[in-house]
Amino acid sequence: MRFPHLSSRFLQLWIALPLISKAAASPPPQSLTAVSQVPQQTLTVMDIEQVMKCEFDTIKSLVDHVLGDNRTTYNVSFLIQTCPDVCGVVYGTGNPDISGVGAVVSYIIQGVSSLIFGPMLAFVRLYLSSSKSHDSYFTYDPTNLGVAKHFIPVSKSIHQANIMTGFAVLVAGVYRIIFNSDFLTVGENEFLTTLSTYQLLTCIVCTISYLPLHPTSILEKIVLAIYMLGTIALWFSIQSSWDDSYRSVVAMKGIALHCIQQTKHADLLRVGPNRLGALAGAFILDGLFSVFVRSLLGSLLDTREQLRSLAGEKYEDNDWGFGQITAVMTWVPVVQETGFAVFRTIRHYMNVRASRRRHGAAHHPSESIELLPSKQNSDKAEHDEGPGRTATPSVLPEDSDSDTQSIKTSTYMPSRTPGTTSSHARPDGATLKPRGTWPRNESDTYLPLRA
Repeated sequence: MRFPHLSSRFLQLWIALPLISKAAASPPPQSLTAVSQVPQQTLTVMDIEQVMKCEFDTIKSLVDHVLGDNRTTYNVSFLIQTCPDVCGVVYGTGNPDISGVGAVVSYIIQGVSSLIFGPMLAFVRLYLSSSKSHDSYFTYDPTNLGVAKHFIPVSKSIHQANIMTGFAVLVAGVYRIIFNSDFLTVGENEFLTTLSTYQLLTCIVCTISYLPLHPTSILEKIVLAIYMLGTIALWFSIQSSWDDSYRSVVAMKGIALHCIQQTKHADLLRVGPNRLGALAGAFILDGLFSVFVRSLLGSLLDTREQLRSLAGEKYEDNDWGFGQITAVMTWVPVVQETGFAVFRTIRHYMNVRASRRRHGAAHHPSESIELLPSKQNSDKAEHDEGPGRTATPSVLPEDSDSDTQSIKTSTYMPSRTPGTTSSHARPDGATLKPRGTWPRNESDTYLPLRA
């Protein structure tokens, strides 16, 4: 059982709780000394009586007790030994609205769809549809999308849905911290901190991928920029400590704004003759986003597992309810459209293969059709079409109707002067191949005769 490890973890969190929890009635005094630096300090009789009762139903009441009367020290070890349930009060038993099983499934779908229909699909389109005669990957050939043409319409709705989902989660997180801080536990605070970074990264991925995949106007770019700036501002509000993450936030904000500004003039961007560098850059960007999303998603799942181990039977996040089912069902249209796109792609390639089998060599330029008559067939020719003309065998079966006006012979006429012979040679000595033409009638014309 992992309870000793969890106890030490919760002890550290409890020590840092006055500094990071928004639920305190008042800011902790700067002279508050860490518990590890204080020997076993004697508590007052009132403190001991309250601790022995273990009447700490909410984290607010617990924090008020620890920080009460402007005290500078407190024996947290005695509190935990006397009231083991304090760890559950501090860390919480879960919040299905934020970390429930349905919400986590929604986060997983959001991250996976952002990567597949974001950088990966953008990479495929850059490779397939960019103009081969131009140095820039941003000069598109709309007729050469390949398999991407079936998934680009789906990706547009997915990008918009993921950006709005991330924005909504961050707004809900800020509301939870500001207006419900009295009930915000350490576990929920930790989960919200990681979740906010996950949603910020998802919004950046979808925004960067949306611009090269879909033609956008200046107004649409401005709206996307507003959402991105709002997302970054909300992320700042949720973070419990700015010192550890300030440099990363500035870096990501700079990258997001730089990409939005540069894609506005994408048609003027020149990659250069060595297009391999651009492909390598896109591949590295895709790989980095994949690693970040995988890492943050793993942190969210680890937090839920730690909370489940501590709460035991009181754990609520694995219970399916109205909100959990709704969170998952909102992704049904996305899964449906993705299935339709896959079906259209499979049907397209099946039709191409069937067409090639049906038409055979006509669709393969490497296989030529020999039209020159063989000697055996030439000797069997019995009809004479006049001086200077050599008859060639019909391309139709022998049992075909001779009265039909169809292609029957291949004829060449080098001369119409009586008495000359056909040589099948041009004046420059080059050999001429027979050409296909309509058969002549009795009047030596190509038109059918009327009865």
